[in-house]
Amino acid sequence: MKLKKKTVNVKKITRLEDINKWIDRAGKIKFIRDQNQEERELLLTYEGCLVKAYRNEKEVGDFILLKLNDVYYKGNVKFDKQVESLCE
Repeated sequence: MKLKKKTVNVKKITRLEDINKWIDRAGKIKFIRDQNQEERELLLTYEGCLVKAYRNEKEVGDFILLKLNDVYYKGNVKFDKQVESLCE
């Protein structure tokens, strides 16, 4: 995972244990696929933090846009809180 702050500093979370703990918490949240699958513009950030997920150097998720593996999902307050926790 990569976190970008307003200052353009990049914080990478690479420790597998930390990533798996976060996935365990976030993975229990139910997501609903958004019927609108059109590309979106960035609407908000958490304190200027952008959160994206990568696998083998390829972006697979943009948590601000609620996009995972090229599928957009409806907003979810519980998930927003999990994403915010990465930016603290």
